[in-house]
Amino acid sequence: MTFFPTIVRRSQYIGEPKVYTYRRYKSEIAEDCAHRCVYCDCHCNSLGGHVLMELDHFRPKSVPHFPELENEPKNLVLACRSCNGRKRDDWPAGKAKETTHVDGLGYIDPFETQRLLYFNVDERGTLAAKKDPAAYMIEQLSLNRPFAVAIRARRLLRGKLHAAIDRLADELRAMDDSAHQAGQLRQIADLLQEANQALRDLEMEDGPAL
Repeated sequence: MTFFPTIVRRSQYIGEPKVYTYRRYKSEIAEDCAHRCVYCDCHCNSLGGHVLMELDHFRPKSVPHFPELENEPKNLVLACRSCNGRKRDDWPAGKAKETTHVDGLGYIDPFETQRLLYFNVDERGTLAAKKDPAAYMIEQLSLNRPFAVAIRARRLLRGKLHAAIDRLADELRAMDDSAHQAGQLRQIADLLQEANQALRDLEMEDGPAL
C-alpha cells in the first residue's frame, strides 16, 4: 500500500456549471489529489466520502495573504476537515508566491514535490519528519492524531495481508507431490485468491470515490 502518491495537476480546469465559487472545481481537484487529503493522506472513503472533504486554499485567500487567488483552481488542494480546519490561514512563508516555507516553517506544495522525501511512515502508521518543513506540518496539522494514524495503520495491515495470501497461494501452486494432491492444492490456491479478491472488493479505499 502506497502513501503520498505522486499527484499531477491537469492543464485546465472546467468546473461544474451553475456553481459560481471556487467550489465548482471540487470534483476535478479531488481527482487530481487521488481522492486523498494532501496533508494526512487519508482517502475520502475512509472519512465518510467525497461530500465530507474540503477544498483548501494552499496559499490562504484571506487578507493580507493572497485574496487574488480565491478562485484560482491551481491554488486549491483536497483536504480533510481536520487538516483544513487546522491549517486555515496559517502561512509562515510570507507574500512571495514562489516560497512555501521559510526556516523550517510552512508547507510543501504536494503538486511540486514528492512528499515521501519529507515524510516517513512507520509500521504503526505514524508520520515522522525527514526534513523541513515536515516537522512543522506534523505539529501544526496534528497529522499524527489517533484517527489518521489508525487509518494509515490499517492500510499497512491490509497490504501485509494481501501479500501473505498471494505468497501462500503461489507456494501451494508450486507444490508437486501427486497429480491428485496437486489438483487439491491448486483448488486451495484458487480459493485463497478468491478470498483475496473479495477482501479487495470490500475495501473502500480501493474502489471509486464515494
